[in-house]
Amino acid sequence: MGVPHEVTITVLAVLAVAALVGMAVGWRRRSARTALEIGALPVAPAERGAPLTDAIAASYVATTFHGQWLERVAAHGLGVRGRATVTVHERALVVERVGAPDLVLPASTLRRVARSSGMVGKFVADASIVVITWASSGPDGHEVLLDTGLRPDHSTERDVLDEAVRSILSTAPAPKEQQ
Repeated sequence: MGVPHEVTITVLAVLAVAALVGMAVGWRRRSARTALEIGALPVAPAERGAPLTDAIAASYVATTFHGQWLERVAAHGLGVRGRATVTVHERALVVERVGAPDLVLPASTLRRVARSSGMVGKFVADASIVVITWASSGPDGHEVLLDTGLRPDHSTERDVLDEAVRSILSTAPAPKEQQ
């Protein structure tokens, strides 16, 4: 005589709930740990300056620790992938995200812009992910470098975003080495 179907279904349901709870607890721990490592997000400038680009529809890929594109930063909602609208202004990069907090990076925090074909589970055939390196001030005051990946929907807008970010990089301080 076999195990009744009700018991099998109950056991599978309990295992599924346990797995979901485990994932939620893990995400909260990652969020708390990365919040301690990166500190608060940069303060958005009072004046963003004139827009250098129109609104660019894009996919927000993720934010990771600089050069560690498999280590997603979960703090401040930075690990949530989704749709975004990106605008570059004279004094800030603005990433308005759907379902997650917006990210406004003053030009003074920007360090570098590059292109990539992959980042945290998002891999494409061409180097169409625009990766923006920026600095956050860690809790002990040292600079923590982060990489934010954005993939504009249209190929022509990838160049526009890349060039606009490069144009405001010249107003940013020289990059410091990460400790």
